[in-house]
Amino acid sequence: MPLQEMAERFTKITGTGVYIPPNRLTNNDLVERLRKEYEVETSDAWIRERTGIKERRVSQLSNVEQGTIALQQALKAARMEPSDLDLIICATNTQEFLFPARGAKIQENIQKIIENNYNCIAAVDIQAGCSSGMFAEDIADSYIKSGKANTIAVIATDTLTRRTNYKERSTCILFGDGAAAEILTISQEPGFIAFDKGTDGRIADTIFCKTLPDKGQETPCLTMNGREVYEHAVKRMKESVKRVLELGEKTINDISLFIAHQANARINESVARKLEIPPDRCFSNIEKYGNVSCPSIFICRHEAYGTRKLKPGDITLSVVIGSGFTWLSSLYREI
Repeated sequence: MPLQEMAERFTKITGTGVYIPPNRLTNNDLVERLRKEYEVETSDAWIRERTGIKERRVSQLSNVEQGTIALQQALKAARMEPSDLDLIICATNTQEFLFPARGAKIQENIQKIIENNYNCIAAVDIQAGCSSGMFAEDIADSYIKSGKANTIAVIATDTLTRRTNYKERSTCILFGDGAAAEILTISQEPGFIAFDKGTDGRIADTIFCKTLPDKGQETPCLTMNGREVYEHAVKRMKESVKRVLELGEKTINDISLFIAHQANARINESVARKLEIPPDRCFSNIEKYGNVSCPSIFICRHEAYGTRKLKPGDITLSVVIGSGFTWLSSLYREI
């Protein structure tokens, strides 16, 4: 679509959508499965105490199918059609194919389902661990502010339950599946105020998943050093929040809602405590979904908008960490 000229260009979120798989796997269900199929012993109390998770969702759909549903919802919420999009960015860590990009197949689906006139909208994937969705959001914000695009769909979709090693008690309890999407559009006033991001490749191997399976495995499984991840996550999330507040010329007192990546409730509680963020300003849904990887922040944001009465001027602070080792935080002002 023709690009709009403005004296100064900003970015806002105009619509969100999610796909939450209907299949619940409670802690008790998982405990029973681990005992019978893998001879791994754990308990509901052990899981809740260490993670805050009570259940997670297991998807029967592909990442493309999940992402398509989430994007349909987001377009409907934004009152837009696929032809209004200038770019699609798909964030995923669990690609079923090395190529083509999952974003390309979502682009095919969304246009085939909704409209008859096919439009070759550019589509690309991005991968940065659990930080992928917010990295995609940052890229979309830059495209819009630079004048390269007016409207961008950002999709985050993952199926980590298919990459989970169920013989490893410390990691198999953590992950769930899901997808989310946002429509970002040009605005005359700031929605996104500031981003802070970084990567420390020296500790990339704290979380990894190979392309090819190890001997005896049918598919490659995720491997994680939980203790190291915890330590680095708390440190990097706290540092990134402080930097983004400085970049946006804000303080914790200016924040109406704090959303941290839903990897572990203990990590988020530690970060919030160190930053002196009151519990009533923190949003969490980890007890329902576990760690869904890159859709995590987007699902939180979608649900928070539905349950919290955010008014124009309210500021949401979001922060995420992921494999790589990556992190990103953002400030978003309601318009």
